Amino acid sequence: MALKTKEEIQKHYQKSSVTVKYVGNRFKEPIGILKHQKQIAVINTFIAKKKNPTVLDLACGPARLTKDMKGVTKGYALDSSPGMLEQAKKVLSKVWTVQEGDAYNLPFKKATIDILTTFRFIRHFERGDRHKLYAQAHKVLKKDGYLILDVLNKKPTKILKLLGKHKYQVYDALYPSLKTFEQEIENEGFKIIHARPIVHHTLSQLAISKVTKALHLHSIGYKTVSALERLGGKSPWEWIVVLQKK
Repeated sequence: MALKTKEEIQKHYQKSSVTVKYVGNRFKEPIGILKHQKQIAVINTFIAKKKNPTVLDLACGPARLTKDMKGVTKGYALDSSPGMLEQAKKVLSKVWTVQEGDAYNLPFKKATIDILTTFRFIRHFERGDRHKLYAQAHKVLKKDGYLILDVLNKKPTKILKLLGKHKYQVYDALYPSLKTFEQEIENEGFKIIHARPIVHHTLSQLAISKVTKALHLHSIGYKTVSALERLGGKSPWEWIVVLQKK
């Protein structure tokens, strides 16, 4: 059974076997690199829209995305896992304050954050807990501040689960459409201002990524999955969504 409570998820991400290998297990093969580059491109585009922004990377993990953020005047990298934070400290500049904290009770004053990023986190919780997390984000964000996160598409993820290719122990909220997610957040004090679909040919791109990684043909694999991505498609694996506080 998938882990879905706050306590279960915290315990999972505090395991040394998870913290040390987190990036290597997920983002060192071609499709992971593609997803990372698409995510950071959206984040940096919206950081550039704010003057001298204060950024909070919530559930920053080992600072996979945090370390590649550009134009941050003041940053906070927050996680509940000491092991993840130890990894984060190794790669972050002095712009960032790395601290342990609780996403359900963020240690920041109201309306002090310009941009809050959180990937592979809110989606791990059921609806009641997601409501609490949205409320915390809304509390600390300034007026018109941005909440940037990932949203999983139900169809391709379900297919991957059936094929045994989506084996994560942690629960994931899956959405039949972006409209479904929009309905979820419309009463949370946010509106969608940008949504970028990524990984348009999930099964093909994942197969190419796995094979080329096994054969140590990373460059060929990345070029191939990127070429497929440029073709576009109707059913992406996920959306990178930018919400603005109302």
